[in-house]
Amino acid sequence: MDHQGSSRRGRKKLETRDRILREAARLFDEKGYEQTTVDEIVARADVAKGTFFNYFARKDALLSHVLDRRLRFAESVTAELLSVATSVADKLLAIYSEAASAWEEDRAFSKHVLAGLGPGGHPAGERSARWRAQVQHAIRLGQKSGELRAGASPERAEAVLTAVYHDTLSRWAAGEVIELQDHLLAQLMLVLEGLAE
Repeated sequence: MDHQGSSRRGRKKLETRDRILREAARLFDEKGYEQTTVDEIVARADVAKGTFFNYFARKDALLSHVLDRRLRFAESVTAELLSVATSVADKLLAIYSEAASAWEEDRAFSKHVLAGLGPGGHPAGERSARWRAQVQHAIRLGQKSGELRAGASPERAEAVLTAVYHDTLSRWAAGEVIELQDHLLAQLMLVLEGLAE
């Protein structure tokens, strides 16, 4: 098989997966997550039930997939931002701002994923733990450089910053009328001012 055929098949698989996700989000909006069935999703996406299960083991795997995609993006961007020559406060603001931008790309699905986490909920799992460890590393860098107070626990500081991030995301996804980026940055700045030397 030639490379072109292989890449065409890969594109078709991605298009099918994205169509399933898009139509599921529409149904979740119309009927609610709990009331939507896999049968309705496959009918709306115009795919066989077996095709759905090739991509997603269960209905809740749709939400897990989107969450994992968001966390993968956040982890990748954070690694890049940690290498940029800028203040630690700017790095931390950019880390959370970039992570939030991934949720903004698809608010319809984001609200269902965030609702599944619950109020102030944090995603569990290895990828989330690695991202949080990256943020803690940035805080330690700020403490070493003297930008942030040395006495503050990096784990507690990260937990507060991340709680602000998740609270802001949850309120935005639930329909509160806020500009996500502006509101998030203003909230984070308050915390960072408290952490500054």
